[in-house]
Amino acid sequence: MNSFKIQTFGMLRSHWSTMLLSRCTRWIECCDNLDSDNRFLNHLRCSIKSTKSTYDKRI
Repeated sequence: MNSFKIQTFGMLRSHWSTMLLSRCTRWIECCDNLDSDNRFLNHLRCSIKSTKSTYDKRI
């Protein structure tokens, strides 16, 4: 593996780690206090919001 590939892989790994941490934080903020009756629907709604905010410009 040449140094360019190693550097690129490191940048991608860092980007994905940051993005996943950001999505996790938003999910916790959005879905932390779910009642048991609406847990799945709220989780789904929060997941859609999180995905849309993360990938909105790419979709």
